[in-house]
Amino acid sequence: MERLSESGVDVAGVKCLANKTTGVTVILPVAKQRQILSYLGTTVDLQSAHLDLDYLRSAAHFHLSSFFLLRGLRPSLPGFSFK
Repeated sequence: MERLSESGVDVAGVKCLANKTTGVTVILPVAKQRQILSYLGTTVDLQSAHLDLDYLRSAAHFHLSSFFLLRGLRPSLPGFSFK
């Protein structure tokens, strides 16, 4: 977080979960296909309570990926409104 902040990245909305590590995804382009490997880390623990929906609504673009890996978030997705 410190390095990102020092580099000018706005980390004001970042939330940290106690005793949890971040995940990482590595994408390798091989010919015309991509090989993707993910270490989940906090991905499965993300819940709607962790999200600042007002902030997300203000974004020009919001990308939610890895639907099947977001086990904690999936139940609340149908109720999300970004209008």
